[in-house]
Amino acid sequence: MKNLRKKDVQYVLAMALFGVLCVIRYYNENIIIREVPFEIMNSRRGNQLITAVLFLAIIVFTALYLNGLAHEKKLVAYYLLALVAIFMMPTFICDSYMGSSDVYSWIIALACLVAILYSKHEWIVIPGMFLMVYISPMMVFSVGAIIFVALINKAILEKKKLNIIYAGSTIVMAIIALITVLRTYVFVVDVQPRITVQRFVMIVLMFSPYILWYCKLMIDFASSEKKEKNNSILSIINILAAIPAFVLWTYVGDYCRAVIYLMLYMLLTIMVLYYVNDDYINLCILKLFTKIKEKVILSPVVVIYPLIILTYWMISNDFIDPEGLIELVK
Repeated sequence: MKNLRKKDVQYVLAMALFGVLCVIRYYNENIIIREVPFEIMNSRRGNQLITAVLFLAIIVFTALYLNGLAHEKKLVAYYLLALVAIFMMPTFICDSYMGSSDVYSWIIALACLVAILYSKHEWIVIPGMFLMVYISPMMVFSVGAIIFVALINKAILEKKKLNIIYAGSTIVMAIIALITVLRTYVFVVDVQPRITVQRFVMIVLMFSPYILWYCKLMIDFASSEKKEKNNSILSIINILAAIPAFVLWTYVGDYCRAVIYLMLYMLLTIMVLYYVNDDYINLCILKLFTKIKEKVILSPVVVIYPLIILTYWMISNDFIDPEGLIELVK
């Protein structure tokens, strides 16, 4: 952690404090019994322990991500990491998702992302993909897509051909894991219908600026003055890979997961691209960040806004109606 300055350490500690506040604000004693491969995953202590491990994984991931960045790039990283924490921590302390098999997959995914970003021990993505999909088959389209796209981005932008092999291997391991699931335990889709279709549509519209910013970033990257085909290919892959999980979770009726996992996909994909030493993609991200700061009067609103929506419209037990939300904002 030689590259962490005092401000970075303070940021990591603030992330830990946010985790504690999430426990105080969102945690209750409700336990949902699910169809899982191991019975311990349904115990109260097991749920509490794995949630603590996830929070610790997010904090460690934050520290390692900042440690690997140049100091002039960290301001943007602070916003990206804060948004990741906001979409992850409240979600997985909420009774509907706490202790779900998704949690285990996200912990493994964060470990795999660290290996990919640091270009060390990338081979762990192969057993990692198997474990993620075996424990939570539906996550093959969520965290599986994030890992696959991260490998492709690093492979093309840093010309690491071995990562292409790893990316192909993750597909093979995902298929093997799905076959193993069918032969070893009964998998039931863990759908949590917390919000209505109408509320879901409104939430997607409310988060549309973030989705449009992501698409604009990819379009800008594809329209590089260098006219490199690789840029266009990567942009298309990064956009298309986000669609299957969103469509799937929407189809089964878990609208919270559809939105939250879409946002996490976009954030983590941008973070991988920003970590890579590609001058053009870094310039595109900085330009977008500057434009957002120009349009949003108070920059922290970019982070606070989704937290309000998550709290009062998605994962908290104290939902308020649209009129109430308007009054709260006023």
